[in-house]
Amino acid sequence: MCVAGKLLVALVIVAAARSFAFSQSNNAPQTAAPSQQTAAAQSAKLAEAVALSATVVKLHREGKFDEALPLAEQALKLREEAVGGEHRTVADALKNLGALYLAKGKADKGRQHYTRALSIYEKEPATNTVNIYKLLDAIGTLERFAFNNFSAAVERYEQSLTFKESSLGAEHEDVIKTLYELAELYELLGHNDKALAVHRRVVAVREKREATEPYGLVRALNRFSCLTNRLKMKTETDEANRRVEEIRKREDEKLEREEAARPKGEIAGGVLLQSGGKTIQGGVINGKAIVKPQPVYPAEAKQRRISGVVVIHVLVDEKGHVVEAFPCGHPFLAEAALRAAYGARFSPTLLSGMPVKVNGVITYNFILN
Repeated sequence: MCVAGKLLVALVIVAAARSFAFSQSNNAPQTAAPSQQTAAAQSAKLAEAVALSATVVKLHREGKFDEALPLAEQALKLREEAVGGEHRTVADALKNLGALYLAKGKADKGRQHYTRALSIYEKEPATNTVNIYKLLDAIGTLERFAFNNFSAAVERYEQSLTFKESSLGAEHEDVIKTLYELAELYELLGHNDKALAVHRRVVAVREKREATEPYGLVRALNRFSCLTNRLKMKTETDEANRRVEEIRKREDEKLEREEAARPKGEIAGGVLLQSGGKTIQGGVINGKAIVKPQPVYPAEAKQRRISGVVVIHVLVDEKGHVVEAFPCGHPFLAEAALRAAYGARFSPTLLSGMPVKVNGVITYNFILN
């Protein structure tokens, strides 16, 4: 797969959540009572579709997309013939097929199949809520990163937010992720008042969890202060930065006490643990990158003579993949830097021989010739 295709898939996975998996649709659909002969034909087609889908799932996990694609198409055809084009099992097949097209870097085809699957799920929203909001997230990501259609992406994420709030609650982590997607898009569209409102809402939620998730509040305050600083809101910026330093100092002192109480050598090199020992603070991690794509200088930024540094705050997982990122810099430059950051790969970080997650920053310097 090409680099662009890999990046596109990674972005969709990040936005739509890792639990957005293939569907095998093993259960037989409920339909009106057909004749005995028709029922037998339907049953045979559905059984074949189930078997094909199981093979598709296996091939997808093995990265054999070319082999999986015709089988997925056949599974879709069989389901359409057996139960019509508007049944949930058809939507499941469409979702699988869309994921395969994305894996092959074919964003148009992926969006087409996801959109059709969404329209089917939306006919019964009460029983398909999870599928609906995950597809909305995936389509929103495609609109933003594959098609640069920020307004369409906002529409999808706002729809997703409504479903998530009603089913998960206003303070759920998935709700916060969608709020952040919207905040970034609002900034790109110049809707700074909306972006500020979103950041204030997230900070308020994170403050409730400060005792157990202090660095979640730090990240929220950093995002907020990045925007307020750009908008020259000095009072708000200074207060957010003061809170960040206060939390970091307190947590560092706490960790130093814990380190002193541990057997010597358990934590080496002054690395500080956080979040239950699963994440460390890595600082600037440019030099640790195995792969670090360079961003394309946006044409509009060049035309407007916009230059400068963009800082991307990233969370790197145990395998060295960037799984969460947010930019701090001019919006015309930040989007290009964000895309590049999601394509970066890092050497896994080990702590006492075990891989851990790393919070860090990647910097990109946009220099006009």
